[in-house]
Amino acid sequence: MTEAVLFDFDGVIAQTLPHHTRSWRHVLGPLGAKVEERDVAVNEGQPAIEIAKALLKKNGLNLPEEEVQRLMAAKRAHYRKTTAAKPYPGVEQVLDVLKQQGLKLGLVTGSVWDNLVAAVGEELLGKFDVVITSEHVKKGKPSPDPYLEAARRLGVEPRACVVVENAPLGIRSAKAAGMRCIAVTSTLPPEVLSEADCLIEKIAELTPEHPCLTT
Repeated sequence: MTEAVLFDFDGVIAQTLPHHTRSWRHVLGPLGAKVEERDVAVNEGQPAIEIAKALLKKNGLNLPEEEVQRLMAAKRAHYRKTTAAKPYPGVEQVLDVLKQQGLKLGLVTGSVWDNLVAAVGEELLGKFDVVITSEHVKKGKPSPDPYLEAARRLGVEPRACVVVENAPLGIRSAKAAGMRCIAVTSTLPPEVLSEADCLIEKIAELTPEHPCLTT
């Protein structure tokens, strides 16, 4: 029986991919790196430092750790200053309906708190019973640690949690934690998300009657 629904943030709660991509281009472009939206999408879920390393590697760039850290900080600052990200249509209604059904809600992201606030504001974030960011765990996705930490804080067994994700690394994190996973095809095609238990096209499709929530 499902007791909690745990949501990823980027690409699930908020339409952030174009804005993250623009900020990565801003800091990596001067180095000659080419950054496509898909490059960012397939690496979503990891802490920003890991995304930076993946993008640099794809472009054949090998930089010292302190330089990667500097680029990551510059990217975050640019994102918070320029983002025009918004929640996906129907997000607030979905969260309200699930909570009315007595389900606990968690937000589990590889991002940091300030980025979440810049995108959607604190009022929406307040709808979640727990928020786990990269600041709360030593190992990010695809490790199961972020989702296990959310379940622990909610007081719910992993098997009673359903995760909503949009990227392969997040799906693997959820499955490694022993949780069912619904994937939203918001940023990547279905074939890339085949490890999930269920697929939906839009977050607004998620209702308490969804098969992945009632199994």
